[in-house]
Amino acid sequence: MPRKYLLLLTTVLLITFTIIPGSKGTGEPIPEPAPKPSPSPSPEPSSTYTSLSDQITGLNPASPSSLAGILGAAQDIETARAEGTVSGAEAGKLENELKSKFSSWTRETVDGIDPAKPESIKDFFDLQAVQRTGEYDELVDPATKEYKEEQMTDKFNQWVRNRVDEIDPEDEGALKDMFDLQVIQRTAKYDELATTDTQEYKEEQMGRKLNEWVRNQVDDIDPTDPDNLKYFFWMQRAQATEKYDRFATPETHDYKERQMKQKFNEWVENCVNDLDPDDPDFLEKLEMLRAIQLSDKYDKFIVESVHQWKERTLKQKMDEYIADIVDNLDPSSPTFWEDLARLIEFQLSDVYDDLCAKGTKEYKQAQLAALLTKPLGPPPMIAGVYPTIGQTDVPLDQSIMIVFEQPMEPGSLKEAIEVLPGTTFDTIPMVEENFIILLKPLEPLAENATYNITVSQQAVSLAGIPLLETYEFSFETRAAGPAPNIIATSPADGTIDDKAGQPVIITFDQRMATSSVESAISISPAFDYSVVWTDGNTQAILQSHAPLDSNTIYGITIGTGAMSGDGIPLEKDYSFSFTPVIMNLPHVMGTLPDSGQGGVPSNHPIQIVFDRSMDTASVEARLNVSPDFTYDTRWYEADMVLQIEPLAPLLASQQYAITVGTGALSSFGLPLEADYELVFTTRE
Repeated sequence: MPRKYLLLLTTVLLITFTIIPGSKGTGEPIPEPAPKPSPSPSPEPSSTYTSLSDQITGLNPASPSSLAGILGAAQDIETARAEGTVSGAEAGKLENELKSKFSSWTRETVDGIDPAKPESIKDFFDLQAVQRTGEYDELVDPATKEYKEEQMTDKFNQWVRNRVDEIDPEDEGALKDMFDLQVIQRTAKYDELATTDTQEYKEEQMGRKLNEWVRNQVDDIDPTDPDNLKYFFWMQRAQATEKYDRFATPETHDYKERQMKQKFNEWVENCVNDLDPDDPDFLEKLEMLRAIQLSDKYDKFIVESVHQWKERTLKQKMDEYIADIVDNLDPSSPTFWEDLARLIEFQLSDVYDDLCAKGTKEYKQAQLAALLTKPLGPPPMIAGVYPTIGQTDVPLDQSIMIVFEQPMEPGSLKEAIEVLPGTTFDTIPMVEENFIILLKPLEPLAENATYNITVSQQAVSLAGIPLLETYEFSFETRAAGPAPNIIATSPADGTIDDKAGQPVIITFDQRMATSSVESAISISPAFDYSVVWTDGNTQAILQSHAPLDSNTIYGITIGTGAMSGDGIPLEKDYSFSFTPVIMNLPHVMGTLPDSGQGGVPSNHPIQIVFDRSMDTASVEARLNVSPDFTYDTRWYEADMVLQIEPLAPLLASQQYAITVGTGALSSFGLPLEADYELVFTTRE
């Protein structure tokens, strides 16, 4: 073996013996090292930690209401940390446990949003409120936050598409659905989450469906239905909306105009053809048709040839109506003088003047003269009177009719006729070739009174011959009835209705003095209208001349100047209101916390979610909290979401009620359907 290898081996052996345990290289044993001390036992967890850990463990993230427990636990951890009842390490562990629960709650809540449900829009707004809390920032893990954003975006776009798909162009109310979707379009959530594809899809579908809806609505107008006039007004109001301007194509607009014009003329023709002079309601229906003639729809759509035909036909029917009355007058009938008086009063009306042909007037006059008069020559006599001699229970607004057997000199009658007790009359000039005179009282006759009428011999015929003898008759008036009452209105008070052209109907419990009622009506905001009286002057029909403004509250008051036929006024003003609408009324979709919820911590968001944009000032003016506490208000999502932020912690174990009253209005001025109350109880 070479020398150098021998030296290397010797060195290795020396080193080996040196490091072998129990040897010092000299063969002496090496002592064992001292045993390490055992670790001290971990300290017992604090009772507060154990209690809080159990509290967190008991939280169920699948329950939406567990948000209160999560936020309450976050408060409790901070309080325990500040008071020193948990160590920093324990507080950290508790926060980690709570992070897991809050993150799970967030995922469960997002997963629970159902885009198929219209009301799930509230879930998006609720999550947004939670996201604004400091606890969300601190306790929800980044992966969950990212998951929430992805899911919210996906589900919100599904929700928008579902709402668009649900709009049915065959549904009369579909226009309201379009307006509802427009409200969502103005929210921050729409701007944040709706993709370009979804926005384009919505615009394309909304345009298509609105055009279908317009055509369907026009097609559904039935010219044979007398009540369908309101649909012509309704379509005119729909045409004035932003949605129509934005989406209606020129072709759809032209189609609407052509069809509306055609159907309106058909409607007028049908109404005229349906008029029956033998119908007891003939005059009332005729007056309504004349009132329609004053509407802007008539001016816009009527064809001149149809207008001329209508005028000719109405004249013909009026002639038939008058001829029938005259031909059916029977002097042997116990109602003859009453029937005659009614005819004489009617011929003083505008409709008689406008529509009764000259030939018919001459026929009527000749027939009455043949029936009631004698040739000039002998001293004139009185053929009859109304009220009849000795009649009782005479209405207090009754006109007095005196019929002579010969034409009389009108100037001689002024001094010849005396009525006692004295009453102011509007003396109608002699009618029917001066053989009938009508005295219309300018004020109600006295009740329970005997009226004596004297016609002296100062009354002279056209031949200059005085009345054969003084003529006297009397009648007794009835007792004045009770004060009149309004027993119904249409629309009823508070009605919110789609149709902006339907008439307003006011029904009284007795016959009214029509001119006094018309003078006592006030409307705010004002609109032009005609009044038609029906049912024996117990019902006033107010037909507007143009569509009423949508989403506007109209107030109508009938003042105490309105009098019954007996001259008795309303005891007090009567007021009612109604609202023609083109949108839905606002209502509360829900709240955070849920109404009735208990254990609500002071850091829990308090918010009220409406289904549309609200007039914030009107909501806050009708907002009431009980017991009272100071708070700030914040509005989100195009003023659909009201958040209430207490300026100091709420009392523990206290029930609070937050009420929004019906005076709260949407941004379009429509009132909340009913009071809404949120009740919750704070935790101990």
